[in-house]
Amino acid sequence: MNIEKEFLYLVWQCTSNGREYIVGKLSKNKQYEFCYCEEIEEAIRNGFKPLISFSKIDTVYRSEELFPAFSSRLPDRKRKDIDKILNKYNLDEYDTYELLKRSGAKLPIDNLQFVCCRVA
Repeated sequence: MNIEKEFLYLVWQCTSNGREYIVGKLSKNKQYEFCYCEEIEEAIRNGFKPLISFSKIDTVYRSEELFPAFSSRLPDRKRKDIDKILNKYNLDEYDTYELLKRSGAKLPIDNLQFVCCRVA
């Protein structure tokens, strides 16, 4: 029996060469886990700066709640138009992980976004 694992890659696009680097991986099982990926060192050489909340690139970070560094990239659940936003991403209710996965959580202030990946 194949058990499918799902996680989100954190992708950074370098402004100088346009290349996208997979710099991190976020998963949610019993808790959230975030770690940097193999391309982190090359991304750092090309200008990526590790996130302040995750300054050690060789550490696996764990939390019961979605890390604030990521949840802050999502629209506030108290927004007046939140139902419209959830509908846009085909969600019936506010779920931080699902919203992160479906929206990519790309902001105009940086070159980061989340991309969903599944492996069997």
